[in-house]
Amino acid sequence: IRLMEKVDIGAVFEIEQTEPSAWSKRLIETEFDLDNSILLVACIDNCVIGWCSARFIGREAELLKIGVAGNFRHQSVGTMLLSVLWEMLGERQVDQLMLEVRSQNEIALGFYRRLGFTPVGRRINYYSQPNDDALIFKKDLRLP
Repeated sequence: IRLMEKVDIGAVFEIEQTEPSAWSKRLIETEFDLDNSILLVACIDNCVIGWCSARFIGREAELLKIGVAGNFRHQSVGTMLLSVLWEMLGERQVDQLMLEVRSQNEIALGFYRRLGFTPVGRRINYYSQPNDDALIFKKDLRLP
């Protein structure tokens, strides 16, 4: 796991194309210009197999995106990305991580619950293509 570099944008964009609510290349690029953004990639032999993006303000952060290439899913890549992200956020005195997830995405819901995230709210009809509610989850980073 390492900090994402601009050279990784193409590979990250390819991973995004397999996800609902995929980010455009331009949207990925804009994250590099923000001082409060953390972009990480997981690599095997210099090949990007996963990525995540988060922003932090004060003691709170939001996980904006996390994605893993299809043939590397269910191999703890997402868990490793979040572990490094938590460490980096802790160094910045961030103690709470929020995220939104599609209410119908059972795999992601199970993943976040296993990692200690708890549901704290719902946004009705937040997502489109397909239409879905967003569930808001929170994790206290001060807890083990």
